[in-house]
Amino acid sequence: MFATHLSQWAYGSWIDFGEVRVDSVSSVNDFITIKIETGYFYSLEPLAVQFRNPALSGTKRFYMPPTIAILSTGLQFNMVPNSLQLRFFELLLEGVDYEEKDGVFYTPCVTQMADVEIMVEGCDPDPNGDGVFQNCDAGYNKNKRYFWVVFAGQDMIIDSRVEDSTEQLCIINFLPNVDDYWVFGQSFYTDYYISHEPNENQIRIAPTEL
Repeated sequence: MFATHLSQWAYGSWIDFGEVRVDSVSSVNDFITIKIETGYFYSLEPLAVQFRNPALSGTKRFYMPPTIAILSTGLQFNMVPNSLQLRFFELLLEGVDYEEKDGVFYTPCVTQMADVEIMVEGCDPDPNGDGVFQNCDAGYNKNKRYFWVVFAGQDMIIDSRVEDSTEQLCIINFLPNVDDYWVFGQSFYTDYYISHEPNENQIRIAPTEL
């Protein structure tokens, strides 16, 4: 499942999904505010990526130039920018039994994939964790922090097999992009509630309670 909310978009047609559903998030205190790329109100800008593979020791991480990520509830897959693919897939597929066909990576459906964590810059409205909330609109830079958002390994496998199929391979939920930007699909919305606020040039996200 995924949840999304749009508000105050005055420059085009959109659907009003109503007020933010606080019952869908882990806690209203967990919301962070992330600035979006102007002109892309479904977006954010990853700064680093790290991999936590339960089958391997340690965490592998690399930093990268800011590259826009487009958020899409219409895609089941995530896509990796052309310039980052070599390093990204080297670390994602480390220790994984896989095969590649036409740019798609397949692995046995029982494979436990690494968690993929993306670093983003955002504003924490409760930076001290004491319930005293700051204004992220006026004080964004003052309360700016870096956060890791997680694509859980358990959501990294897409079972594309038809009913009664004897096929044992499933698709790994990251694909190479021919263009140089990220696309984060439905799996990003699995674990996060996202409120899109384009007039404020920002999104707010919090872990879901699902």
